Amino acid sequence: SKKRRLGGKPHSFFELRNASGTMYRSEVQDRTLDPDWLVAKVDLHSLCGSNFDAPIEIVVFNRNRYETEKLGGSFQGTETGKLIGSFRSTVNNLLVAADSRKSFPLWQHGRRTGKIVVLEAECIGFASSSEIFQAAATAEELLLVAASKSKVAETARKEFEKARELAQALRKNEQEASAALDEAWEAAGVAKAASLKAAKEEEGIRNRLVGTLKFQFEGKSLKNVETFKFADKSDPFFVLQKITSEEDEKVEWSQVYISDVIMNNLNPVWKESEVNIGDLCIRSLDEAIRVVVFDWEKSGKHKLIGYFETSVQGIISAQRAEVVIPLTSKYEETGGIVVPNAEVDGFIDPKTVEKRASELAEKADNAHFFALGAEQRVKHASKAAEAAWKEALRLERVAESAEKEADAARRDAFGISEGKKTILTYPGLGL
Repeated sequence: SKKRRLGGKPHSFFELRNASGTMYRSEVQDRTLDPDWLVAKVDLHSLCGSNFDAPIEIVVFNRNRYETEKLGGSFQGTETGKLIGSFRSTVNNLLVAADSRKSFPLWQHGRRTGKIVVLEAECIGFASSSEIFQAAATAEELLLVAASKSKVAETARKEFEKARELAQALRKNEQEASAALDEAWEAAGVAKAASLKAAKEEEGIRNRLVGTLKFQFEGKSLKNVETFKFADKSDPFFVLQKITSEEDEKVEWSQVYISDVIMNNLNPVWKESEVNIGDLCIRSLDEAIRVVVFDWEKSGKHKLIGYFETSVQGIISAQRAEVVIPLTSKYEETGGIVVPNAEVDGFIDPKTVEKRASELAEKADNAHFFALGAEQRVKHASKAAEAAWKEALRLERVAESAEKEADAARRDAFGISEGKKTILTYPGLGL
C-alpha cells in the first residue's frame, strides 16, 4: 500500500456494509501499513439473504486518536475515522478471491490508495430460505415428536407409580401371608401334639378305664341261713364280681372286691368301700356286675344268702332313687340291699375321650391343610409381587426410554434451528 505523506502510519480498521448499513466493524490495527485483521464473522442472512451476488462494500478507515476502541469488532466514539479507501464486491467474489489469493484495489475519490487481500473466506452452515423453512418444519415435527414422547413418558411414569404401589401392596400381602403361614404351621403343630396326646389318652382308657367307685351298702331283712337259727344269726359280707368269659351261654364270674364281715346281723351296715372302675368294667359303666351276699363261715365254706345283677351305673341310679334292691337265691327273695351313698370319682368316659380324640385329630388335619393352603397363598402372593415388580420396572424403562427420546428430539430440533444460522468468516484480510 501507499504510505501517507504526512504524519505517522495509520491506525486502520474496516467496515463491511450492505444496502442496509454497516454489518461488521473490525478491530483497529495500530501504526501499520499492512494490517492483518482478525477473523471476521458475519451472519450471511443479514448480509445478503440467500443471494451471494448481492452487492456489499468494504470500507477502510484511519481511526481518529481521541476515539476509544471497544473489543469485539467495534469501538465507542462519535466519529468513524478518516476514509482510507473502499471497494465493492459480492460474497461469491470474496469466496473466489480467497481461493485464488486475488486482491481488491482500494479507491478514494478515483485514486487508488491500497489493496485488500482475502487470505481465506468460507461459508459455515449456510442454508437457503427453502432449506430453512424445511428445517423449521422438521424442527417443528421433532418438537411434536418430543411432546408426544413426553406425553408417553408422563403416562408411563404414572403407570409406573401405580405399578410400584401395586407391587408394594402385593409385597406387603406376601409378607402378611408368610407371617400367617408361620402361625398356621405353629397352630398345626400344636393341634397335632394335642391330637397325639388325646389319642394316647384314648388308648390308655381303652386298655383300662379310669376312676373310682365309692359306695356303701346296707342289708335289709337278710335271710338267716345259720343252722341253728334260734341261737345264731348270719354273719353277712358281700362280694363284687365281674364277667370274665361268656361261652355257650355259660357265664363265668370272678371276684373283684370282698367287703368286711358284719357278725350276727341280718340288717348289716357295711363301711364305705372303694373299687377301681377299671377292675369292674372294660368299656362302659353299663357292663354287668354281680353283688353276692354270703354268710361267713369259719371253715371257709360260706353260705349263699342271695345275689343280684346290676352295673356301676345301676348302683348310682339305685342310690339316687333310694330303692331296695332285692336279693334272690334259687328264685327266692332273701332280703334286700340299700345304697345310701354311691358316686364315681375321676371317671373318664371312653366315648367322650374317643370323641375328643377324633375332634382333635380332625382339627389337626384341618390345621395341616390350612397350613398347606397358606403355603400356596404365599407362593401365589410371591409370584404376584414378583410379576408386579417386573411390570413396574418395565414401565420405568418405558418412561426412561420415552424421556430420552423426547430429549433427543428436542436437541435435534434445537440443533436444526441453531444449525441454520449461517456465518461468513474472513480468517484473514490484509492491506
